[in-house]
Amino acid sequence: MKVASELRPRLAIALILLARLALGLTYSLVTPLWESYDEPGHYPYVRHIARHWSLPPREGVAKYHDESCQPPLYYLLGALASFWVETSDYQEPEWNPFFETGTAEGGANMTIHRPQAEAFPYQGTALAAHMARLASILIGIVAVYLTYLLAQTVFPQRQDIGLAAMAIAAFLPHSLFIGAVVTNDVLVGATTSAGLIFSVRIAAHGPKLKELAALGLSLGVGLLAKLNAVALLPLALVALAMAANQERRPLPLFLRSAFVVLGLAAGISGWWYMRNLLVFRSFLPIPSAAETSACLPPSALASRRELLSWGTLAAGTLSACKTFWGAFGWGNIPLGPWAYRFLELVSAFAAVGLALFLIKAEPLPRQSLALLLLLVILTTALMFSWALYSRNPSFLHGRFLLPALSAVALLLATGLAHLVPGPLTWLPLGVVAGAMFLLGAISPFRYIAPAYAPPKLLSAQEISRIQHRLDFTYGGKMELLGYDLREKALKPGDTLHLALYWRAREKMEVDYAAFVHLLGRDEELLGQRIGYPGRGMYPTTLWKAGDTVRDTYTIPIGREAQAPSRLQIEAGLTEYFGPGALAVVDRAGNKLSLPIIAQAKILPAEPPSYQPQRQADFNFAGKVALFGYDVANAALGPTDTLHLTLYWQVLEGMDRDYTVFTHLLDREGRVWAQDDSQPLRGNYPTSLWGPGERLRDEYHLRLKADAPGGDYRLEVGFYLLSTGERLPVLDALGRPGGDHAIIGSITVRGRE
Repeated sequence: MKVASELRPRLAIALILLARLALGLTYSLVTPLWESYDEPGHYPYVRHIARHWSLPPREGVAKYHDESCQPPLYYLLGALASFWVETSDYQEPEWNPFFETGTAEGGANMTIHRPQAEAFPYQGTALAAHMARLASILIGIVAVYLTYLLAQTVFPQRQDIGLAAMAIAAFLPHSLFIGAVVTNDVLVGATTSAGLIFSVRIAAHGPKLKELAALGLSLGVGLLAKLNAVALLPLALVALAMAANQERRPLPLFLRSAFVVLGLAAGISGWWYMRNLLVFRSFLPIPSAAETSACLPPSALASRRELLSWGTLAAGTLSACKTFWGAFGWGNIPLGPWAYRFLELVSAFAAVGLALFLIKAEPLPRQSLALLLLLVILTTALMFSWALYSRNPSFLHGRFLLPALSAVALLLATGLAHLVPGPLTWLPLGVVAGAMFLLGAISPFRYIAPAYAPPKLLSAQEISRIQHRLDFTYGGKMELLGYDLREKALKPGDTLHLALYWRAREKMEVDYAAFVHLLGRDEELLGQRIGYPGRGMYPTTLWKAGDTVRDTYTIPIGREAQAPSRLQIEAGLTEYFGPGALAVVDRAGNKLSLPIIAQAKILPAEPPSYQPQRQADFNFAGKVALFGYDVANAALGPTDTLHLTLYWQVLEGMDRDYTVFTHLLDREGRVWAQDDSQPLRGNYPTSLWGPGERLRDEYHLRLKADAPGGDYRLEVGFYLLSTGERLPVLDALGRPGGDHAIIGSITVRGRE
């Protein structure tokens, strides 16, 4: 029985580590190269060491983005894993210029991916990068096991807490993602976990030489992994102070212990920081030094500085908490809202259980848990101070909290273990561990893979189901076969959903960007999208002749949009870094200066309530009623302008665009002023009108210079511009009573 009881935890540990390995490989395979935080900068550092076995030179800062100023240990390990691969095919990644729009139409992908370069079985650079990723996976597995050892150090009799903490650290989605790409974040997490173990042991059992040496080694290695391992330094000093305080002469003991730890750490990592002083003129190559020669160019740093404020700091706090749990890609692919709610609920329950435990805890666990909490606080403080010092909000990201992952996992497990008393203690631990595994297992397929999936090429049958056919040709390169439009009527602040069907006419040598513009009144730009087709994953240089793709766009309309109004949808292709938009011809071969592919309408957010100065009651063919009008200046002289406002109510929808005429006539019926226009100066054609709508329509009638004095009639009506056909005016019984309405009279002064 004793053997069986000892084998069960070992089997559980092995299963967790094997699951972590399998999931790590899955994340690595699903995530395209260069689609993780700064991987395009981390990998060239690895490659440089693998090729030259030396650190990147000072002039390599620009070449390796902002990563050549990083400590070298992780990159050395990556080089040891990949040096045997020939990487002469390496090229700088092709950047997606529309990435900033994130998971909208610009694409989740920071870089452009050529399938032949990244296809399995991997070769050349792709193989070397995946070998470096494999090194990360193995380092991450070590960090997971260290979490278990940490839990056993604090709770040597509680295998359940250790296994649960290990599972949380192993299957946390963000931990899985970071542990499967080329980044030094994974190594600093492992070294900090090791240092935390020895800090707890020293605080609990005294400063033995072996533990002091191990702590110094962990600190030194951590500082050669990444600068944020410095959070371990004050934690180690607190642990040494706690241990020394148990002796009769605490100060000498503390100083001797600190000398061993700090001396060993300095001996391991000090050479690197002395090199920084010589190369970068600073011990710490953080962004404040970037303006001179280190990590970021001054222009980039200046632009980031403008972003930091108390508002962004508060938003960054929420973002740091959220992205600690899970954020993939370059931080732009989140988990689902339900996942964040679940993790927040787990944290809340764990906090309650932890508080209950600390009330009853013995001094030893209480001191150990205090060290765990201190590491979380120190790591958080370091992240925020770094962001404030450099005025760079990008440092407020959950991945900078990963050095505290083991501590967070153990605090969560401790709280959950003491949430339910008695024999059911295992229940919350088991539920959360299992749920964390499921979340980690589904995330690459639910969130990562779809974000980077290229669009499906359409079949002839799918093309035949296009809602609206166009057959526009762009520069002889591409055809816009048609579109689907979900909304015909929107309000300010709504989102338009559009699908365009593009077909390549030939193989292209240029990556053209597709753009969609939403134009409101007087062609005011109300919303737009631009990006490579396929949400950034299918640039046109990948297309073959005949390839047909359905490209979707979601475009919000500004809340300041004037309504009611026609909404014109313009679509085109442009050479983003070249001469501009491609010329467009329709199916008849007519050149289109403004390629309007469709139109919808914008309605007011709330139905308007109008109170005309003068009431009216005219019915035009049962389609529209004139229920009132305003006249700004009823007494006019020659060359004066009559400002007239008409108030329409739509009775029945119209399928044609009518022109409104407003005439000022003398007694003989001669026209002395007129203003003919489609409603709202052409911005809201009658074919868009819907039953029940009301609108205010302005006209300006300028009198001729030789207009005689006298009384004039003001008439209004509708006609078709193509034929001159007018809408009849109906009487109270619905009978036609003429083709215009006399709505009032105007007095005109004669010449003086």
